[in-house]
Amino acid sequence: MSTILLKDGGLKTEFLICKKNCERNCKEECLNEKKEIRLLETVTYHLPDQKTLVIQPGFVFDGASIPQICWTSIGHPLEHRFIYAALLHDALYVTQYLPRKTADQYFHRFLTEFAGVGSYTAWKMYTGVRLFGGGAWNSKTEEQITAAKELVSFPGESK
Repeated sequence: MSTILLKDGGLKTEFLICKKNCERNCKEECLNEKKEIRLLETVTYHLPDQKTLVIQPGFVFDGASIPQICWTSIGHPLEHRFIYAALLHDALYVTQYLPRKTADQYFHRFLTEFAGVGSYTAWKMYTGVRLFGGGAWNSKTEEQITAAKELVSFPGESK
């Protein structure tokens, strides 16, 4: 199991999410040309509000939502420095456990404080999800939310 601390104390993790052709023991797998990734091991986030978010193996996500036209100025959606922030953000969006703004704020905070992303790049990414993330948030059906909550949870809290 891997643990990510999103609070004062820094990032601690037992594995690196790999690129598609890595030779290490990858903890995720690319599923298709849509850049979807299936998590192969449990990932745990300890959030600033003292909540713990657990994402189970089998959860599918697509990396950071970066339009292709912005890849040269921001980076590729599956870059290692973005992947944990994107996993957290995608899990919070699909489950809608927390308000959208809170999910976006955690995404920004994780990028700047723990992923080593520069403040300007993180600001551009945060602004992008604030301006354009509403469609993804609003498009979730009750079935999608319920299915995601089988793999994403705050232990000790009801689904």
